[in-house]
Amino acid sequence: MKIKVNLKKNIGIKIASFIFAFFLWFLVSSSERITTTVYAPIDIDHLKKGYIALTNEQAINLVLEGSSLVLKGIESKNVKVEIDVSSFKPGKNTYVMKERDINVPPGAEILNYQPKEVTVFIDKIVEKEFKVIPSTTGKIKSGLYLKNINISPEIVNVSGALSVINNLSYVETISINLSDVLEDTELDVPIKLVEGIDKVDPKSVDVLIDVEEEIIEKEYKNISVKIINKTPYKIKSFIPNNVRVRLRGRTDILMDNDFKTLAEVYVELSDINNTGTYIRNISYKKLNDKVEIVYIVPEVIRVEVEE
Repeated sequence: MKIKVNLKKNIGIKIASFIFAFFLWFLVSSSERITTTVYAPIDIDHLKKGYIALTNEQAINLVLEGSSLVLKGIESKNVKVEIDVSSFKPGKNTYVMKERDINVPPGAEILNYQPKEVTVFIDKIVEKEFKVIPSTTGKIKSGLYLKNINISPEIVNVSGALSVINNLSYVETISINLSDVLEDTELDVPIKLVEGIDKVDPKSVDVLIDVEEEIIEKEYKNISVKIINKTPYKIKSFIPNNVRVRLRGRTDILMDNDFKTLAEVYVELSDINNTGTYIRNISYKKLNDKVEIVYIVPEVIRVEVEE
């Protein structure tokens, strides 16, 4: 059987491909040449099962040159640095970096890279259980105090490099900002991974932050007593004019606010319908529901009225 081949069609595809390739080459070669710096993370390749690799350098600093069309906007994800550790022995290995370890986009040229030498430590992976300690930052808002932080589960299973695991006493959560906590709060918080830890099971823990209000008492002196619903008679004397008032409430409320915004004390005189001297109880009104009146001294006033 003979197979007919459309030579004209194949020639057309080849010509179109050639023109497209030439067009791309022309764009790249004719654009302005620039240099740029990129930090590319180091990847470990061909690591033996049951082992973990630790490096003294996490990334390579590359100086690249090429057309602006290629290098403009280049990022670390566009560059790949791989170290083949298949021949490395357990323990400390010194590796001299080579350009063939660095893969850059076509059209980019490597002018320089640092460091030229990387230390790779090959270690066995082991497992061990550790207690979880909460890591915190910031302070609880004024008016509250931290009663307790509960973690569940308290123990997690950690696998990682033998040299790292042997030096651990506990593992920490990622940092919890206490300044954001305004009430009892439950959070799902990941475990902080340090270099040399391969995995943690579970990856996160439940953190219950238990807070309570910080209650204090504060005495206010020389508080003026207001007269409401005055008597039609003339007030000759009003003793005392000022009293002492003790309030109980949250620290931030009592320390950050004036008495006049928290409560007021007053006496009712509308029932006085004749001249003379009267004893009246001092009353109060709370202007903030989060405070309590502990006492008012004195509790009564002496009022003398005349025509």
